[in-house]
Amino acid sequence: MRIKMKVQNIMVVAGLPAVISYEPEIGMFRGKFLGLSGYCDFISDSIQGLQDEGEISLHEYLEDCSASGIEPYAGQEKLLQIT
Repeated sequence: MRIKMKVQNIMVVAGLPAVISYEPEIGMFRGKFLGLSGYCDFISDSIQGLQDEGEISLHEYLEDCSASGIEPYAGQEKLLQIT
């Protein structure tokens, strides 16, 4: 019997927390931002790549929300950023 387990960690990208997990099917790490009103994720094969791709993904998400008039943060107000 083979058991699949995903270990998750938290990483701060551009001041916001993101859950990071390893995806063995694709051999890469996946990050998903917490505290947003929508889904914003990113993938990379390295820690530095996660930082870079996370910043790009978050920037694009915030631009899309602004252009569509959507509140980007959960709970109608920006969560306290982790610094």
